[in-house]
Amino acid sequence: MAGSARRKPSVRVFLADPPGSALFHRVEHGVLYAPQQQERTARRNRYDTIMEGVGCDRLTANFAAARIDAAFRVSDEESCAMARRLLRDERLF
Repeated sequence: MAGSARRKPSVRVFLADPPGSALFHRVEHGVLYAPQQQERTARRNRYDTIMEGVGCDRLTANFAAARIDAAFRVSDEESCAMARRLLRDERLF
């Protein structure tokens, strides 16, 4: 997302959000919230995920400045598969 605030208008940015993260709701509804946060159901570790940092519910400065067009949810499996593809094909890690 770095640099997305200065992107070309023709470029669209999408958030792929793994389970347990509240960022989907931030993009789609403007509120940093995950359903697992509702009163009387909140747990310290509310979702069993292998994704690092999910569930911290903090809005970082780079995310707040990013222009994201839409968000969709993805599974842990999809997240890991994409991370492997980016490492293998794009050399991003």
